[in-house]
Amino acid sequence: NIFSILGRDNNQTIYIGTRTGVRKSTNGGGSFTPVNNGIPANTFVYVLDMSYSGNYIAAGTSKGLYISSNNGTNWEPVSGIPSSDTVYSVKFAHYNTDGYEEVYYAGASGYALYKGNPVVAKITLIATFNARVNNIETVEETDQVSVVLTPQATDNLITQGYAYSTDRGVTWIQYNNGLPKTAFSGLAYTISGNNA
Repeated sequence: NIFSILGRDNNQTIYIGTRTGVRKSTNGGGSFTPVNNGIPANTFVYVLDMSYSGNYIAAGTSKGLYISSNNGTNWEPVSGIPSSDTVYSVKFAHYNTDGYEEVYYAGASGYALYKGNPVVAKITLIATFNARVNNIETVEETDQVSVVLTPQATDNLITQGYAYSTDRGVTWIQYNNGLPKTAFSGLAYTISGNNA
């Protein structure tokens, strides 16, 4: 199974997250080779994301979170998140409001949201919600970040919704009024001036 696909800038390099780790193609998907050095065997890779600079790749897995700083050749486990946690969502953010900074957000089992800096491969818990963080979106070069919250059981859809932060995850406003009583997992932004 393929859980995630990551490509960048039409350069023929593609990464996929599978039931057996990360695979990489350098010929536009013509062939793939495993690139799992540092990721335990038999690890599902659910989500992949690449930093704005292209210097880092994050892999959300069934055994924690991993960061690569050399195009997937080697992966380092991220401290601060239990290796027993499943990471369902990862998103890098590029902030240029007070000097260049790249951070990433990761949603894990236990309804937890983490934030980290890829340079030090350490992550910190910043919020817990009443539903799983299923999707994370950021607006580049702003302080805005949003998460989709999906309950584990379909009989508890009242807890679904989304949460929004305008201060890089320090404070959150959660919304669920007017949403349909069906689970959803995606979120998209439309930018209009300074508003998303």
